Amino acid sequence: MKRTLVAVTLSVTLLFQLPVIEASDWSRVAKMLYASTAPISCSAHKQVTCSSFSINRNQGLYMTALHCLDPYSGEGTGDKSEIDVPTLDGKPLKVIYENKTLDLAIIQSDVRRLALQYRTETLEVGNEVAALGFGAGMTTPMLRTAVVSLFLTDSEGTEWILLDNALIPGMSGGPIVDFRGRVVGVNDKSNQYSGMSLSIAQILAATRFWAVD
Repeated sequence: MKRTLVAVTLSVTLLFQLPVIEASDWSRVAKMLYASTAPISCSAHKQVTCSSFSINRNQGLYMTALHCLDPYSGEGTGDKSEIDVPTLDGKPLKVIYENKTLDLAIIQSDVRRLALQYRTETLEVGNEVAALGFGAGMTTPMLRTAVVSLFLTDSEGTEWILLDNALIPGMSGGPIVDFRGRVVGVNDKSNQYSGMSLSIAQILAATRFWAVD
């Protein structure tokens, strides 16, 4: 009986001595992303529809998902309203690069925001990342954290990062970053279970616009 009591007491003591694991503090990174991310909307609609982020402040260059630039293209008819054009933070924008295969675009605007840098180290499964974007039409961007759960390569050879947390509509085109705020991918698509991000390696292989910084 005494041995049993000693064992139970020891187990309870060890349990209460276990270290407390606290959630990661992304507040510093969030402030950096708020200063970099800009909303994309259409001139005929007041609601924010997508996201973008600065990659060169001096030249006013932003990166986004290509589908963010034509969210109301005739509602599937192929016809486009002359007044329904995409804007960045309510200001005119110019598309200077687009890649339909990667769903990637570089745009230019008079809006100036803090430029983000990209991560050069290899990202691994299990790394924690954060996504920022104007989800659900919000006028203030929202932050969602996730863990890299898988790397996928599609039939066209495009590399995607699969996240263990879903993205919210409107976050497309926003950045996925590591704990230092360095871009590891671009928000692109999601379902109710997970989000998908175009990997930074794939982006840099397709365009060198970031090299002008």
